[in-house]
Amino acid sequence: MAIRRIEQSAPDIRRARGATRRQLSQNFLHDRRVVHELCDELAGSSLPVIELGAGSGAVTGELVRRGVAVTAVELDPRWASTLRRRFGGSVRVVQTDMLRFRFPDEPHNVVSNVPYSITTALLRHLLVQRSWQAAVLMVQWEVARKRSGSSLLTASWWPWYDIALVRRVPAGAFRPVPRVDSGVLRIVRRTDPLIPDGRRRAYQHFVATVFTGRGGRLAGALARRLPRTRVRRWMREYDVDPAALPRDLTARQWVALYELASDR
Repeated sequence: MAIRRIEQSAPDIRRARGATRRQLSQNFLHDRRVVHELCDELAGSSLPVIELGAGSGAVTGELVRRGVAVTAVELDPRWASTLRRRFGGSVRVVQTDMLRFRFPDEPHNVVSNVPYSITTALLRHLLVQRSWQAAVLMVQWEVARKRSGSSLLTASWWPWYDIALVRRVPAGAFRPVPRVDSGVLRIVRRTDPLIPDGRRRAYQHFVATVFTGRGGRLAGALARRLPRTRVRRWMREYDVDPAALPRDLTARQWVALYELASDR
């Protein structure tokens, strides 16, 4: 029986690649200045780097040029193959979903141009890991702004991580060009946590309770848990506006508030 061989045309291949990019939220960083700035955030550390979603290898190549030991995690088999051909044995390439990647026990840093569709899921995955010391993440601009402030997720982890918004990155720095700008988040594990690890669950439960309290305002949420006089005294001591919302608090204010609630 004759077998008919079907070959894809160039337009077909381009359409297939475009579909994959959309499915995996692939927008590759191509601006060399931004690549350098992203890698500069890890300068001064000799730790190896886990790069999540290495893609075409723009950041990978710069890290290698700087003498950093890199493990490149990439889900798309074509890009994983490209990374292996380009870097050979100088980079360890792991073809897997970054949300399923098993982080090493040894200290390391993390860098990632995070697919917009999985940003929150990746943050949750990262924050429960024990060994990485610093993470530099490129995320959607509005998400970067939210995560650098007192969102529920951020406030829940502030005692153990310092989370900062580094810079805004224009959409034109990527190919294909996304519809929105991106932002660089730098997350550093605190050497001395503001709250001991053994109290993490209790603290995070407290934060969630305050954030989801009725009325939205901080004073109202706390009135059902603490005497008003103690709340007013705490607000004066830590310069908290009586009309403040939970999202208005800083890391230190959250810690002080939790200590106040725990000392009933």
